[in-house]
Amino acid sequence: MRTLIVLLGALCILPLADFVENCIECFEKNSDDCDGPAVVCNNATDCYILSEMYHVEGDVYHTVKKGCNENGLYPCEQTIYADNYVNAGLEAHIDCCDQDSCNIFGYNMPPDTKPPIGGYCPACFEDNMEPCTTIWTIRCKEIDDKCYEYIGRIRDPAGRERDVHFKGGLSQVGCKLGFQSMVGVDELEHVLFECTEPTFPKHGYY
Repeated sequence: MRTLIVLLGALCILPLADFVENCIECFEKNSDDCDGPAVVCNNATDCYILSEMYHVEGDVYHTVKKGCNENGLYPCEQTIYADNYVNAGLEAHIDCCDQDSCNIFGYNMPPDTKPPIGGYCPACFEDNMEPCTTIWTIRCKEIDDKCYEYIGRIRDPAGRERDVHFKGGLSQVGCKLGFQSMVGVDELEHVLFECTEPTFPKHGYY
């Protein structure tokens, strides 16, 4: 009986869930890192750091955002992309850690070494909102990725405003989140954002 009482007492003092009490919170465009205060988390099992890389016509910009991953807002250890593989694209990666104020590290984008295994999409980039004059074909990275088309006016992480027309491959979760999920690029005017199914040639090539 005494052993049972001790065991029940030990179970009562165990935490019901592993929550972090505080995380570093900051946000910096056009940078490899950011620094900020430790803020109190309300309902977070981990801290996060979001690394975002935006590239267009040879210009590359990094953005870093850190904070409490409250209610599982960000999918941990996941990389999201939108790309035409030539002159325009975006990648975002989410790292998580489960200790107080543990998200102190900087920009981190895992290398992309896997061969593409998904369907095929039309791809292009125009530095305006007009129809693309040159279109090529790319293969998506994952089997459930989608094709996308975006037209609008944006402000890049360096503060430059430009009209853009993108086509390419996009992670499935990117279709669900939409353009507004980007943290380093601001949308000034929305004209079009749509996802469509890729094609799968019978012989596995285009």
